[in-house]
Amino acid sequence: MRCVASCIHLPQTLIETLANGVAYLHEGLTDLEKKLVEQLFNNKAIQVVVVSRQLCWALSLAAHLVVVMDTQYYDGRHHAYEDYPIPEVLQMIGRANRPVVDEEGRFLSQQTRTLQLLSDL
Repeated sequence: MRCVASCIHLPQTLIETLANGVAYLHEGLTDLEKKLVEQLFNNKAIQVVVVSRQLCWALSLAAHLVVVMDTQYYDGRHHAYEDYPIPEVLQMIGRANRPVVDEEGRFLSQQTRTLQLLSDL
């Protein structure tokens, strides 16, 4: 893993997390870095990927367990916290789906107003 990391000049933080079986994906990574993390996860070389809210739409990753740390974001235009739209939360929940590998997927989140609305559906 270190040879690959040094050959494509990964950020030092990503190298350190990869060495521990963990990675992250956010908008500041290059396309090559994002692709490498996806391939390592899909090939089971790493077990955990932390993904930003904006990238969850663009990924083709599926997991046994999806953890959403919160269902609100800060909207700088209104200077207030806003709930994630329900379709975004459903997209995140849908990532806990590996029908060929698992019989079930799991989703965990902190209880916020959005999840309470989902439970009322």
